[in-house]
Amino acid sequence: MTAALAGVRDDGLPLVDGFPIEPPERAQFDFWLGSWRVRHLVGSEVDGTNEVCWTLDGRVLWEQFAAGTDPFTGWSFSVPVAGRGWVQTWVDNAGGYLDFVGGWCGDRMVLERGTGKATPTHQRMTWHSITDRGFVWDWAARTGRFANWNVVWRLRYERL
Repeated sequence: MTAALAGVRDDGLPLVDGFPIEPPERAQFDFWLGSWRVRHLVGSEVDGTNEVCWTLDGRVLWEQFAAGTDPFTGWSFSVPVAGRGWVQTWVDNAGGYLDFVGGWCGDRMVLERGTGKATPTHQRMTWHSITDRGFVWDWAARTGRFANWNVVWRLRYERL
């Protein structure tokens, strides 16, 4: 269940830490397109690859992630939705399913979700420090809507 971010504007777009996201546009995720080597900076050991491309007539951003010797694999599908922001669905070979909403905020892309349980955990993905050669991706979590974010994983993406 996707929980609302820290608020919603009158036009239906979410707020990230009280700041408005930009209306979703296809070009906002162009920095992510291509082939990537993924390494951990913080958290569990990660050494993997990531392939990201447009599919379904250029309407859906498709991510294919793989890491480890087993390997752990997952796919995400991201779509810009007018009046809602970017939405992403993640599925993986461990049976995981996650759904996110968010958008471009300042110099970063931020997507969030809530677990919807009695004691909700909020999860956030942030793409930041973006250059032509790479970027940093953070997976953060917090318990409670106003608690501090705790970075669980910080991954470095390097263009292949």
